[in-house]
Amino acid sequence: VVALDATRESIKIGRKFAKHNNVDNVKFVNGDIFDDLFEKEYFDVLWTNGVLHHTNDPKKAFDTCIKWLKPQGYVVVGLYNFYGRFRTNFRRMIYNFLGKKIGRQYLKVFDPTLRNLKKNSASIDAWIQDQYEHPVESSHTFNDVFKWFENNNIQPICSIPSLKMYDYKHEVFKNFESETINLKKRKTVEIINEVMIQILMNFNRFGDDGGLFVVIGKKNANI
Repeated sequence: VVALDATRESIKIGRKFAKHNNVDNVKFVNGDIFDDLFEKEYFDVLWTNGVLHHTNDPKKAFDTCIKWLKPQGYVVVGLYNFYGRFRTNFRRMIYNFLGKKIGRQYLKVFDPTLRNLKKNSASIDAWIQDQYEHPVESSHTFNDVFKWFENNNIQPICSIPSLKMYDYKHEVFKNFESETINLKKRKTVEIINEVMIQILMNFNRFGDDGGLFVVIGKKNANI
């Protein structure tokens, strides 16, 4: 396993965690994703969850790192959702209006995740900084990711939330690759369904957790 992060402090924390838990199969690399640090077709699995939307150019970042994935390898992409992040964006507006001191008290009442963190100050600070104070952030849709995939010959396999309407108990890895999405034959009703699924994120646990959605794809062998 190779762990890449642009922040040295994060690398130190990762190394400390690995040492404490006797995890000895991880290499930690300090660098920027745009530096294109790895050889082409190096990894079997590429996991970028909650990362690309904090870069200045998420599409370019995806195009850069997808070169590192082997043919038939899997990519897991997690991003803030344009529709599903409405609740968080609204709370951010209130937080900025009230100021940090009063705003934090407001968030502790109205942010579902903060309510569950109780009195863990380190976790509370980390969540507020990530969700409400991060200087670089963008939001995306399923359609955005599908375009990135299509441009890089990636076949979408499945997603969280599932694009099957009302499938709230969907287990993404239970029937892996059984949902394969045909980008060439997507119908208007399917696109409308995608939008509805994303809007509904505001009314379930996905909206509680900041509107993060995940798409899993497989790199075709003919690249």
